[in-house]
Amino acid sequence: MKRGKTENLANILNQFLENTALERGLQERQVVRVVYQTLGQLGSQYLRKVEVRGGVLYLHLTSAALRQELYMSRMAFIERINVQIGRKVVQELRVM
Repeated sequence: MKRGKTENLANILNQFLENTALERGLQERQVVRVVYQTLGQLGSQYLRKVEVRGGVLYLHLTSAALRQELYMSRMAFIERINVQIGRKVVQELRVM
C-alpha cells in the first residue's frame, strides 16, 4: 500500500460530522451549555428547561422579571449565543 497525504484527526472528524446529523445535535448541546454560562449562576437558578428545536431556543423560566428582560433583549441574547458557538445555530428565542 502506498501512503497518501496525512491529515489532521480534527479535520477528519469535522468532515464526518458535517456529513451527518450528529453535528446538529452537538450544536444544540453547545447552545444549552452556553445559555447556562451566559445567564450565570444567578440567572440559571430560574431556568426550568432549555430546549433547541429547529433553530428555535425555548427557555422555560420561573421568574417573570427575567422572562420579560430576556424577551426585550432577545436579539442581543441570540447574537451572543451564536457568537460564542461560532455559527448561527439559534434564529429565534421563545421565552416561557
